[in-house]
Amino acid sequence: MRSLSHRLAAAAAAAALALSAVACGSSGSSTGSAPGAAGRAAFPAVIKTANGVVHIRSRPTTIISLSPTATEMLYAIGAGSQVKAVDSDSDYPPQAPMTKLSGLDPNLEAIVAYKPDLVVVSNFTDNFDSLAKHLASFSIPVLYLPAPAGLSGVYSQFDQLGEATGHLAQAEHEDAALRSQISKIVASVPRRAQPLSYYYELDQTYYSVTSSTFIGTLLALLGMKSIADTASGAASSGGYPQLSSEYIVKANPDYVILADTVCCHQNAATAAARPGWSGLTGVKAGHVILLNDDIASRWGPRIVDLLHTVAGGSAPRGGARPRGRPVGNRHARPAAGRRGRPAPRRPRAGAAGSSAGHRAGGTGRRARGRGVGRARRPVPGHGRRGPARAAAVAPGPVGARHRHRDRLADQAAAGDSRRAGRRHAGRRRSRLSGRLP
Repeated sequence: MRSLSHRLAAAAAAAALALSAVACGSSGSSTGSAPGAAGRAAFPAVIKTANGVVHIRSRPTTIISLSPTATEMLYAIGAGSQVKAVDSDSDYPPQAPMTKLSGLDPNLEAIVAYKPDLVVVSNFTDNFDSLAKHLASFSIPVLYLPAPAGLSGVYSQFDQLGEATGHLAQAEHEDAALRSQISKIVASVPRRAQPLSYYYELDQTYYSVTSSTFIGTLLALLGMKSIADTASGAASSGGYPQLSSEYIVKANPDYVILADTVCCHQNAATAAARPGWSGLTGVKAGHVILLNDDIASRWGPRIVDLLHTVAGGSAPRGGARPRGRPVGNRHARPAAGRRGRPAPRRPRAGAAGSSAGHRAGGTGRRARGRGVGRARRPVPGHGRRGPARAAAVAPGPVGARHRHRDRLADQAAAGDSRRAGRRHAGRRRSRLSGRLP
């Protein structure tokens, strides 16, 4: 009996040690996992994130993503089959199960109705602390993925999602692929004695980015420097100052980068038509780079597309890309909606609502009191689709956003352009607030 007791005690101790090893192997941030794919994907998982330690008891099978960037990341690491609902701004990849859920103003009851076992949000979510607290009362873990300061933050978030979903090996593979692709793009850019100056346009009210922002750090890899770095209020605005046309003309940038090509129909011709802009070095040399609005406002796997576009546009003239249309989205479907329906007609450039629409949602539900008078910095994560929603991005099911767009078109037809323009400029900036364009 004494022998049997000793054996049982030894077995119990071994089991406790094994459980302790599993817990340690699955805890920590994405870079601190134990070796071995099986161990790294083990559950229960304890993950260190921006909102503290998150406990996930078992492999999630019903994930809700309220962040367009997180949605792209989840599909990139092979967790798409576990995603059961995404917010109304998560339009990529096309197979993502878009719903009426809002990532900007989450509805607790609507989220709980899906009975999720993991909810992923980003820093544009209003009242995040309250949302996380209430979801915790339903034993629903929340993974918070704010806009990163640099590429290391992107890789870390991929790994955190990998741990949380049981796809850490795939997440690490995606990390390696991104690093390799970015390195090749950077190596393809000629070395210059002085950095190329650029003006990066978030909207037609001249909100821009400094070199300290996420997008600024990406462009710095290509040997480029923002003219907004020395602008008044550059630091106090968190790196997203509002410039003036006069400031831009005086700075005379080597390149003009437009991230409002879809929402606001901006291109090389409209830029050259602005007072004094036809003489800018970048405009005269044909160095106007057109970005897809949504890709330019997210920090997921398609940052490679953005870098490809800018690197191609800043290449010597013989190797430059065509500049007559927005580029950077390999999978764009310009003429059709989400399920093959023709895209609704949109106001033309200059019409009401086309002056400024990011990250971002264009549903018409978030203008509340955040007009031009209460402008916040332009924000990432959601894509700046606005009322004039990206033609290169699927518009989604007919609903509130389409009815809102119809009302804007009616306002334009009635000549009420100033009121509609102010509304959209305010919404564009308020919903692009954050640390990313």
